[in-house]
Amino acid sequence: MTLIEQRGHPLSNDFIKFQFTSKKIKLQVLLLTFKAKLSKERPLFMT
Repeated sequence: MTLIEQRGHPLSNDFIKFQFTSKKIKLQVLLLTFKAKLSKERPLFMT
């Protein structure tokens, strides 16, 4: 393993983690908006 490879690994790991967390956040936001729409249409559905 060269120095550049060793340096690159944590960087790519952080990038993958960042992508994963941003995807999770987007999914959570979508879920929240979806639930909000549902609760507007049917107030009984609130949880």
